[in-house]
Amino acid sequence: MKILKKFPLLFLISMLMVFSLAAVPASADDDDDDDRYEWRDDDDDRWDDDDDDDRWDDDDRWDDDDDDDRWDDDDRDPRPTSVKGLVSKKTVTVGKDFDLKVRFSPSYAEEDYLVWSIVSGSSVVRFDDDDRTGDEVELKARRAGSARVRCQIRGTNVKTDFVITVRSNSVSSIRAISSRSRTVTAGSDFDLKVRMTPSYADENKLSWRIVKGSSYVRFDDDDRYDDEMEFTARRAGKAVIRCQIRGTNKYVDFNVTVKAPSYKISRVGSSTKYVRAGRDFELKVKKSDGLSDRYLRWTIANRSIVAFDDDDRTGDDVEFRARRKGTTKVTCKNTKTGKSITYTIRVR
Repeated sequence: MKILKKFPLLFLISMLMVFSLAAVPASADDDDDDDRYEWRDDDDDRWDDDDDDDRWDDDDRWDDDDDDDRWDDDDRDPRPTSVKGLVSKKTVTVGKDFDLKVRFSPSYAEEDYLVWSIVSGSSVVRFDDDDRTGDEVELKARRAGSARVRCQIRGTNVKTDFVITVRSNSVSSIRAISSRSRTVTAGSDFDLKVRMTPSYADENKLSWRIVKGSSYVRFDDDDRYDDEMEFTARRAGKAVIRCQIRGTNKYVDFNVTVKAPSYKISRVGSSTKYVRAGRDFELKVKKSDGLSDRYLRWTIANRSIVAFDDDDRTGDDVEFRARRKGTTKVTCKNTKTGKSITYTIRVR
């Protein structure tokens, strides 16, 4: 120290060196634990394979051993514990389709555990398709008799039975509805009806034919098997139509008289009609049975006042449109007889 005091310049240099060493930043220390330039090898390294927070570690959502795995066999619906039919007995007719239903518990159980079988009477009823599981099954009645159908919980003795009674669809008797004598007009359609006994019998067991007078009446279509039949009167004359129980001698005859048509038409409503310009309106005539629409032709005196609403110009009713103010006449002519009916149209 005495030496430094004797040499002031040397003292000043020494002090500057001390201060410069004290001012060196801590971050420059190569061994500092907080060194920003040190490679990230510390325990908080995000890339560490052993990081407890690593999204790809053994706790991965895709782990096959995950207890919450939705594909685990233990997640399927449970087996039902009880089953009961909505009905215990059912009566159907030969040839008819029908279904049977059950209710099981718990309601969230798997219905595929329910298995159906025909315990007895497999010649009386049959399954409608190959499906034999579920809470509902479709069957068909094959012939008259009785059968027992069962729904059972697979792997258990829990079951419920249905007793099925199949009745015959044969017709024992028939009778005419209303009169057995009819009078119709040539050109018109008409129908004939019978009542079967029993009422649930198969209507296809009935057959219709024209016994006499096929030139006066004809069938309206190709159907010949029903409890009701439609015909068309062709021309004036008499005919006999028969409905018979197929395979038997039981039948009902209808006597049909066809009369010539009068071909008359008459006015419907007032002879004068008031409408507003721009509005649509309709005119009608009443025709007798047997008079075809094609014989009724409509004409307009002044088409600048009234026009046809579409291309239809024939028939017992036609649509028109009021175009502008004025008065005109609209006529329906029966070309079969030459007679006409005229309406006066006033457009306001």
